[in-house]
Amino acid sequence: MTTILVGVDPAAPAHEAIAFARALADAEGADLQHVSAHRGESAAQLLHQRAEATDARLVVLGSSHTGRLGRVIPGSTGERLLHGAPCAVAVVPRGHVDRPIDHIGVAYDASPEAEAALTHATELARHLGATLDLIGVANPDPYEDDDSARTVQVRLERALRTLPFDVDGTIVRLHGEPADALAIHSADLDLLVTGSRGYGPLRSVIVGAVSGRLMRTARCPVIVVPRAVAAPTP
Repeated sequence: MTTILVGVDPAAPAHEAIAFARALADAEGADLQHVSAHRGESAAQLLHQRAEATDARLVVLGSSHTGRLGRVIPGSTGERLLHGAPCAVAVVPRGHVDRPIDHIGVAYDASPEAEAALTHATELARHLGATLDLIGVANPDPYEDDDSARTVQVRLERALRTLPFDVDGTIVRLHGEPADALAIHSADLDLLVTGSRGYGPLRSVIVGAVSGRLMRTARCPVIVVPRAVAAPTP
């Protein structure tokens, strides 16, 4: 059985994060554990240690109480976990409405980090019975061949063909600056999954430029997946 951890601050309980974590745990048949730091303890360190001890699949956190309603904003604990957590980390927007997770998006650019995010998102879609958007972002500059619309389209089509038969996948090609385009599209999603930075320790979450900005602008819960961590078999 896999384990999902949810960080709970007694002084400012994150009901949105608990409800979101419970929905994932119920769908995956995972063991849901609430983790709360006592006075004088580092919540980030405690969550990190518990994640390692339980081989957790995911740590779920609520957004900072100072953030805008409906937007993800990691607090101090989230910021620390997003720079070295041993498993995927989810941040849930403040004021997020508890509803079925029917529509998942994954940021995909064919990098190893994106492949890890796609694996994680695919397993979630299978367990939840959700549709999966494979999202690529094309640079609007026609002189940038590597990021051309055609290149992005080919990558997405290849990824779509790798999905299992029981996952309903759709290609979504966006244009513009990746973090901005993904943040806007997130308003249509129940969950957005993205990979970590392309360097840093294996099996650790290290946010990069795009994932870091998404953690401050997305309009749905965001999961950042560590490098080289495969999702468990169903």
